[in-house]
Amino acid sequence: MKTEKDLLKSLTNAVVGLGVYAVRSRRNLIVESTVGLVVLGGAWALRFDAVRVGLVILAIALVMGLEMLNTALE
Repeated sequence: MKTEKDLLKSLTNAVVGLGVYAVRSRRNLIVESTVGLVVLGGAWALRFDAVRVGLVILAIALVMGLEMLNTALE
């Protein structure tokens, strides 16, 4: 019987593995990461308030998550 610690370790390994695989094999993920950082820099330069920065981060996370889901399904 697996414990919660074993389950958490398995989940962590799966997420890290997918992240490493996606970054090494998918050029789009690297491009999207770069664009995300540029957008965050622009938000900082334009002095966005916390709500807008949160929305920008949410949008970036959704794009990255969907890209990883696409990678996993391929």
